[in-house]
Amino acid sequence: MSDRAEIILHIGFHETGHSAVQRFVRKNTDKLPQERFLFADALGDAPRFARDYAKTGNPIALGDLIETLQTALPKDGSFILSAEDLSGAVPGTPQVRDYAALLSLLPTYIELLAELYPNAHLRVLMTERQAEDWLFAVYRSLLAQYRIRLTFAEFQAAHFDASQHAEIAGVLADLIHPVSFARLDFDRLNDHPLGIGGGLLEALGFDVDGCVPVPQDEPPAMLWHECLRLNRSTLSNPEVRSAKDALVKA
Repeated sequence: MSDRAEIILHIGFHETGHSAVQRFVRKNTDKLPQERFLFADALGDAPRFARDYAKTGNPIALGDLIETLQTALPKDGSFILSAEDLSGAVPGTPQVRDYAALLSLLPTYIELLAELYPNAHLRVLMTERQAEDWLFAVYRSLLAQYRIRLTFAEFQAAHFDASQHAEIAGVLADLIHPVSFARLDFDRLNDHPLGIGGGLLEALGFDVDGCVPVPQDEPPAMLWHECLRLNRSTLSNPEVRSAKDALVKA
């Protein structure tokens, strides 16, 4: 077996299981090599700079992102970096329509990793989801975070291009060729007996025997309806925020 280090970059798409992978790894601390996994909370302000770049296209944000990653990343060894916000702000966030920023961000990450780890084998992994399911998951999440007033049909029409994961992944793969690029289907991972986290790690070659699944966090079915009602109300922004916080705690 080769001793060559392997680095796997898993940075998208949003709402395709990154949080589930993190919870699964941390639930199974005695079964999985924790030092092999790097999540958003270990990256300092890098996710914020990536989101800022997606919103503004400001090269200063991109420079700050690179500088932060240079400090946050391990000095050597094999690791998996799983952080959806490194692909920028999720489409539908104010000022962000699609994944255009990712076309600049991913090549930037590959260039940085190749510089920091010149002898490592680099791999990119993207998890994908069916368009309508993905759009609804994003819509439901953003309704709670922002004062979005669009109906789901309106949101779906506005951000349809961002839901075409296979097409976007094809463009990304061409951009970073010959770096290895793999795609995994969210629904197939979700059908794994150990859930998304177990399915993804098994697909990457990890031994998940003896691991325990982590229950998925599913918000109440009517929560998004209530968030939309609040967003469209005449309440002030602080009042809407307070009401949403109360909904989540209920």
